[in-house]
Amino acid sequence: MKGFNRPNQLFALCGLNCGLCPMFLNKNCPGCGGGVGNQSCKIARCSMEHDGAQYCFQCREYPCEKYDHIDDFDYFITSRNRRADMEKAKRFGIAAYNAEQAEKAKILEVFLSSYNDGRKKTLYCVAVNLLELQDLLNVNLIWKH
Repeated sequence: MKGFNRPNQLFALCGLNCGLCPMFLNKNCPGCGGGVGNQSCKIARCSMEHDGAQYCFQCREYPCEKYDHIDDFDYFITSRNRRADMEKAKRFGIAAYNAEQAEKAKILEVFLSSYNDGRKKTLYCVAVNLLELQDLLNVNLIWKH
């Protein structure tokens, strides 16, 4: 989408954890705003209409009707926690949330490079997305031994 810029590639303005998504990691997702030939995101358009908020929780109208059922109908399990993840980022601050996501992305990279047989990328992406950081650190320690 022309004029839309999202500097944080780990966490989308709608609450999607892009850095942990197999679509994004496989380069099959153009990210927020779409690319050439892709439909632009309605939330990216909304951001531009609301002074370019980097995250929806920064908007004075958040949560709006776009969040009423945001997690209900998406078939992709990593998209089903957007509202909770957005609330977590709002509660702890985007810097702390991004730090946690960066740690999860490092763990995901270890899982994919060390344990993926070519058929488990989605499994690891879902696990890293849904599990708490401390649980992932414990799993990683167990696998190292």
